[in-house]
Amino acid sequence: KAAFARSRDAARAAVLACLPAFVLFQAAYGFASTGWVPGTRAFDFVMTRNWHDSRALRWKLLGDAGMEKIGRYLKELPARTHTVGYAAEPASLWLPTRFENLLTISFSRPQFVETEAGFEAFIRSQRIEGLVLPQPRVAAKDYAYVPLAVGAVAARLEHEPGVVRIDDRDYYLLDLRARPTP
Repeated sequence: KAAFARSRDAARAAVLACLPAFVLFQAAYGFASTGWVPGTRAFDFVMTRNWHDSRALRWKLLGDAGMEKIGRYLKELPARTHTVGYAAEPASLWLPTRFENLLTISFSRPQFVETEAGFEAFIRSQRIEGLVLPQPRVAAKDYAYVPLAVGAVAARLEHEPGVVRIDDRDYYLLDLRARPTP
C-alpha cells in the first residue's frame, strides 16, 4: 500500500510539473493561424470574423499562385458554388467556393476525365458551376497530366452562350452557372 501511494504521489508530481509547459505551449499555439503563421489580425471590434488574419493570407496565397482575380470573382458567388479544376494546392483550397481538384477525383473516378463524354456527363450530373484550368503556358510546364478530354470540353464550353471566362495570370475560370442545360 505504501508503494502504491508513493507511485501515485510521483505521478501527480510529474503531471503538475508538466502542466506549466503544456499551458504555455497551448497559449502559444493559440496565436498561430491554421497555416502555422504566428499572429492575429489587427485589433478591431468586428466580432463576426475569425481572430486570425486569414483574409490577408487568402489573398496572398491566391495572388502568389496567379489566381487572385478568380478568387475575387468567386467571392461574389454563393459559397455553395461547386467549382472543379486543375490548380495549385494549397492555394486552390483557399478559393472562396467549394473547389475539388480534378486530379484527386481522377484517382478514384478516372472515367470522369478520360473521355469528353465522360467529362460532360460529370459536369452535368455533379452540377459543376465553375471550371478552373491553367493558362496554356502554365499547363505546358506544370500540368502535363491534364487530360486532353478536359481541355477539349473546356474549349467547347467557352463558346457556349452564357459561359463567362475570367482570365488571371496563371489560370482561367469558366463560369458555367448561366449555361443552358440540355
